[in-house]
Amino acid sequence: MKNKSFILAGFLIIIFFSNIPYVFGIKYYNNNEKSNDAVGSSVPTKIDPSIRLLADKAGILIGVRAFLRNDSQKTIVEREFNTATRTCYPNEINRNPGQHDIQNFNEGVNWLYGLGMKPMHHMLFGPSQYEASWVRDITSVSVLDSLMKDRIKSIMESNDNASKINVWNVVNEALSWNKDEIGKYFTADKLVWIRMGYEDDKSGLTGEAKINDEHPVFIRKAFEYASKYAKGKLELRDNGCEKPGKKALAFYQLVKHLQNSGVKIDGVGFQCHYSIEGEGSMNPQGLAEEIRKFRKAGVEVYLTEVDFGSGKEPWTVELAEKQKQEYKKIMTIALEEGVSQVHFWGLRDADENWRRDENPLLFDKDLAPKPAYYGVKEALTEYLDKHKDPTVR
Repeated sequence: MKNKSFILAGFLIIIFFSNIPYVFGIKYYNNNEKSNDAVGSSVPTKIDPSIRLLADKAGILIGVRAFLRNDSQKTIVEREFNTATRTCYPNEINRNPGQHDIQNFNEGVNWLYGLGMKPMHHMLFGPSQYEASWVRDITSVSVLDSLMKDRIKSIMESNDNASKINVWNVVNEALSWNKDEIGKYFTADKLVWIRMGYEDDKSGLTGEAKINDEHPVFIRKAFEYASKYAKGKLELRDNGCEKPGKKALAFYQLVKHLQNSGVKIDGVGFQCHYSIEGEGSMNPQGLAEEIRKFRKAGVEVYLTEVDFGSGKEPWTVELAEKQKQEYKKIMTIALEEGVSQVHFWGLRDADENWRRDENPLLFDKDLAPKPAYYGVKEALTEYLDKHKDPTVR
């Protein structure tokens, strides 16, 4: 009888310990087990290596534009990523002259930094649509110059951000979006900082590689002023430069101009907003070529706003699988070509109305991981299997 009791007790102990993960809910993203019937979404039923764990092993930083609205979002960001983008749009923090409302930005930076993550900032200067109306109305060069210095000093000195931010997005989207102005800079009515004037090109490039004879003064000055405070890296960012073409050439020329002008520029950001298929889809070979070209020029490369959307409705299993393969491809390229950081432009579909009906991100609107999430993990896993010493990149 005693032997039977011991056997029964042992059996119950085994059952209890084998189910501890389920008892405490750690096999799921939250403590409430739930089903998810959304098309192309799946909830993991067991603990898998997170993106963060795989990224750490691969020696790459992977993150999201993080709004950190609630504990559910924070839980996923902390588990899955080792960096995150905190937006700091001028029209949100510099609504009135002499005032810089950066409390929300600082709180997010502190939360990320406290978890050992490496925050990326976005952005200091860019097109006028990101500026308050009072800034757009400035015409004085000296007033713009003073505002530039004040903004940089105020944000970087506050909260010891100069030390906590890993990468500063100094200038974003200086090159025109218009198809008939490819490779040219925005005009002053679209980018107020252009009013600070132009300076002659110092890139040293000639022929077809030289797109512009001069560059906006504000870009060089922004990097010069930022370098006086920032302990992190300084980044130049634009869109449409992820593939060979006139805009990519103009972007490269600007980088060479800044380098030859003696200013500190550590990295470039390719935004990488793509469609899943058709016009606007990724050119894998072209992306790899541009990454190699800029790395050879001596700057780090970041893929800063990655997403793959589709305007097709309804969202189908087939679209979800195509999206997964695109995410897997871009992560594989990033890993093989030595990209330093990859940031997805939001945590979940419909984040802040971004590409709201295009389902562009790794998690659906209910925060369930989509096939795209597993595409990223597959790329990391296959890279780690292929490279036994992934720290050498």
